[in-house]
Amino acid sequence: MRRVRIPPLIALFFIVDGALALMYIANYLIGQPYRPLNVFVDLDGEGNLPAWYSSIQWFSVAILTGLFAYRNASFSNKKSWSLVVLPLLFLMLSLDEATEIHEFLGKMSD
Repeated sequence: MRRVRIPPLIALFFIVDGALALMYIANYLIGQPYRPLNVFVDLDGEGNLPAWYSSIQWFSVAILTGLFAYRNASFSNKKSWSLVVLPLLFLMLSLDEATEIHEFLGKMSD
């Protein structure tokens, strides 16, 4: 059976994902003794390390799909224009994660 090699950047993202989860779990298990640390590693929180990291991940995906769209989209072929939508969607998700747009809109609608 052929082994699939995970690219180093993707492996790094998995390692950081695991580290963030372990920090959150460890902080919970020790009773969340220090409030600034609780806020900093809260996976449900906004404006903290996990939210920033998630925004970086979305931005990385936007860049990679944008490069794919750039190489494969053609202005003369209208069907290929849809390739540009995906990187823009990922970029919007990154911006939303970093700037908390959906939280603001939720407060405004309430």
